[in-house]
Amino acid sequence: LYRVQTSGAGRIDSVLVEPGSRVSRDQTIAVLAQPELRMALQQRTLDLAALRENYASTSSLLASDRDLELASITQQQRQADEALRAARQRLAYLDARIEVEAQALERGLITPDAAQSTVAQRAETKLQELSTLAQRQQLSARAVQLRVATSQRLFDLEREIVRAADDS
Repeated sequence: LYRVQTSGAGRIDSVLVEPGSRVSRDQTIAVLAQPELRMALQQRTLDLAALRENYASTSSLLASDRDLELASITQQQRQADEALRAARQRLAYLDARIEVEAQALERGLITPDAAQSTVAQRAETKLQELSTLAQRQQLSARAVQLRVATSQRLFDLEREIVRAADDS
């Protein structure tokens, strides 16, 4: 005699042994019909398929959005780089002009206000350069942040799919 145990509730669908037959440990002797479990498994399978489909479309959309935004950031970085080049050229010009105006001021050829105006222009241009440099760094940080956020969203979706698959 053996003790018979089932893994779940249900009705007997088929008996695989005859009464009085010899059976061994772990031998399947009957099959239980479990329609609720079968329905639940089918629903989980459908849910998992929907999650995978959602992942594929979401992944594609996230990649597209990321690529568009990165292209915009790249364009803004190019504009910032051009603005930096222009500011640096203007600073070199103003430095040379300040030097010439200092000599002209010593000779009395220009007024102190005229010389000071050029110094003020240089200070304003230097401020523009530093502002543009900060903007450039913010754009670089935004590009990194965008890549990380996209990867995190995809990772979260993958984790959800794995959990759903494990629950099935």
